[in-house]
Formats: sequence, C-alpha cells, structure tokens
Amino acid sequence: MEGLLDRRCDPRDDGLRSLERLLARLRAASHVEALALADAEGLVIAGAGARAACEALGADAALAAAAAPARSTASAANDTVPDRLDHLTRRTRVRRLTVHGVEVLLAARSDQALPDLASAAAACERILRERARG
Repeated sequence: MEGLLDRRCDPRDDGLRSLERLLARLRAASHVEALALADAEGLVIAGAGARAACEALGADAALAAAAAPARSTASAANDTVPDRLDHLTRRTRVRRLTVHGVEVLLAARSDQALPDLASAAAACERILRERARG
C-alpha cells in the first residue's frame, strides 16, 4: 500500500508534471489530436499528444492569438482570401490565460469537434497559480 501515494501529495510532484497529467487526461476525454499550453511566443510549456504536434500547435496558437484582433476588425467575410491561418483556426481552438501578469495560451487541435477549453483553462490556471505561490 505504501507505493500507492496520492499523486497530489507526492513531494516529487511539480507543476510541469501536474500540467502534463491534466492535459493528457483532457486529451483522452475529448479525443483531440493534441493539447498544448504555450507562452505568448509559442514555446510549449506542457503538452499532450505527439511532441511535434504539440510544438506546432504552440507556435500556431501564438500566430492565431496575435492575428485575432486584426481579423476581428477585417472587412466582410467574403472579401478575404483563405490562407494557412484560416485553415489552422478551423482545426484549432485557443484560449488566453493571464497568470501573475504572464500570458499563456491553451490550445487544442482536432479534425473533429473541438472541446470548450473553459474548464481546462481554469484547471491550468489553478496549477500555475499554486506553483507560483509554492
């Protein structure tokens, strides 16, 4: 029984492992190709899925987040030519989080229906805030 420690109380546990376990559980439950938590520049902090897919997702999330304000003020939808970013945003959902003044991006990619990331974002934010205090 001693080998069955509660992972939340494991002294070897750290924020990165907690984030990766959370993202792995969410990925399995939502059947997405990849989930990634990245900084505003697209560098992956934690991910679930193939490492290359997570790295690409982090970079694409940063591009999509940076382009979002410009796209929201664009002209009529039929006045634009689809580009690579349009293709990516159809398969990708990005949610911004700010923890202690630092912006991070939670992103999911799938060819199927994309999950709502609100609860996942709240869980990531909780883990990041706890680790910043500790």
